[in-house]
Amino acid sequence: MARYPDILQNIFDNTDDSDDEDLILLAAIQEEENARERQLVRRRGSIMGHRVINRGRHDGAERLYRDYFSENPTYPPHLFRRRFRMSRPLFCRIVEGVVTRNDYFRQRTDAVGVVGLSSIQKVIIIYRLFVLFC
Repeated sequence: MARYPDILQNIFDNTDDSDDEDLILLAAIQEEENARERQLVRRRGSIMGHRVINRGRHDGAERLYRDYFSENPTYPPHLFRRRFRMSRPLFCRIVEGVVTRNDYFRQRTDAVGVVGLSSIQKVIIIYRLFVLFC
């Protein structure tokens, strides 16, 4: 209601109007303010009307963990070594070291509340970039 001080002052100063009209106008102003607040709360993302595509990042992280890093992985250690050119314990030490030195590699939620890529996924992306371009 702070946005409409002149209107509210006129409502309270004007003695010619009936109380019913004042209450109706006050209720309309309050409803407009409430609608504006609801719209701000409901809005998510940076662009109005922008469609968000679910890319299955969380499922990919679970699948990656299940395939290579769980207690009983889908792929045995020799296939991990073939794919990443290092042992799994060495890869895990690299991930831990990178995460402790750089906050970018921590898994976080974005402004919309969606969980981002896992630390392992981010390190694998950088590893692939090194392999391709170095």
